[in-house]
Amino acid sequence: MKEDRFDEPEDFDPDDMLEGAFGLIFDEPTCYRIWFSADKSRYFEERRWSANQEITHREDGSIELAMSTSGKFEVKRWIFSFGPEAELLEPESLRHEIRSEMAMVLSKYEGYRI
Repeated sequence: MKEDRFDEPEDFDPDDMLEGAFGLIFDEPTCYRIWFSADKSRYFEERRWSANQEITHREDGSIELAMSTSGKFEVKRWIFSFGPEAELLEPESLRHEIRSEMAMVLSKYEGYRI
């Protein structure tokens, strides 16, 4: 049996470290701006997604959620979960990543007619 030890730094505070995380994954915080349809806007009024979030209401009832958080993978999957009711506006690099993944998904359904 190994007797390796890890001494926790005295100034380590897990709550402080994870404060900016969107879920369980902690990485470099990123600024996100996401559009949500009017049908989903009430859902966002009832919950705090990030300590520094800002919600902008549009005339059509839709909203834009701006927040800085970590956990890009989780944020991306969360946006996907809303389907056409959400659109990532920023950052542009993740927007391209999402578009590429969506194109791959659509290619699996080529030939299917609605």
